[in-house]
Amino acid sequence: MERIEVREIECFVAVAENLSFSRAARLLHMTQPPLSRQIQKLEGKLGVELFFRNNQGVEMTPEGQLFLQESIFLLRHIDRVSDAVRFAHSGRLSTLNVGFLGALLDDQIVGLLRQFREGMPDCRVNTHEVSLDTVADRLANREVDGVFVGSAEDVTGKDLGFLQWRIPKYKVLLAANHPLANRQELRLKDLIDENWMMLSRNSAPFFHRQFIDACVKQGFQPKIVAESDRLPAILAMVALGEGIGLLSHENMLVSIPRLVLKPLIGGIPKVKHSFVYRKSDRIPALEALKKLLTEKRTKPSQK
Repeated sequence: MERIEVREIECFVAVAENLSFSRAARLLHMTQPPLSRQIQKLEGKLGVELFFRNNQGVEMTPEGQLFLQESIFLLRHIDRVSDAVRFAHSGRLSTLNVGFLGALLDDQIVGLLRQFREGMPDCRVNTHEVSLDTVADRLANREVDGVFVGSAEDVTGKDLGFLQWRIPKYKVLLAANHPLANRQELRLKDLIDENWMMLSRNSAPFFHRQFIDACVKQGFQPKIVAESDRLPAILAMVALGEGIGLLSHENMLVSIPRLVLKPLIGGIPKVKHSFVYRKSDRIPALEALKKLLTEKRTKPSQK
């Protein structure tokens, strides 16, 4: 099969995203007839039709929808390669793409990445917020080189390595005017009658199970009245007095004046936070970050 050209892919993506040859042509700074020829040429190379054409406009065929997903990934990869070359030419020798679950980002992770950059000044660090269900795919597609996740139990896939680097200390999230806000520390038995605002099962399934199991062992079923994939939503609900939350670390976002954090003593087994990466990679920058995490990780004997 004749090799597909990047320009043909760019033309296809423009038409697919706009579902209009005329709009796509204007965005590409070309006239419509050459654009149509580019698409026809591409379809000829692939041996399939990518669009249904009618008087009302165009629609993508099933083959076109599949090709769009692959085309977007390919163009992003080309951009990454181009960026890497430019950084190398400017004196930056490498780039490391680090992902994180939004609910986990805190001063400790930022501090570790800052320390890594100080030790490797020639490495550019790009950060990416990812959702738990995309971690394995984004690693496989090389969109990221490693991801900070909650528990290794939550991520499965081929060629994945896990480095457990932090044993978190649980904190109860309260509104500043909550009756328990003046307590120095809390236990699960103090919270039997509370309404809980929790990260969803989808975003932290292992942590979610550990929490519920711990409450049941204490003799009660927690009243989870709201769940969210997004930590800001939980912070807002707690600040409004709708209930309380539970964090496995001191997130940077918890600087809202109307919120307080109180240590939770005992009751819940610790969910070790992990850094997940591709085992087959031998990227020097990635190895350096893993080494730093190993040196800085929480020791099991610490409370």
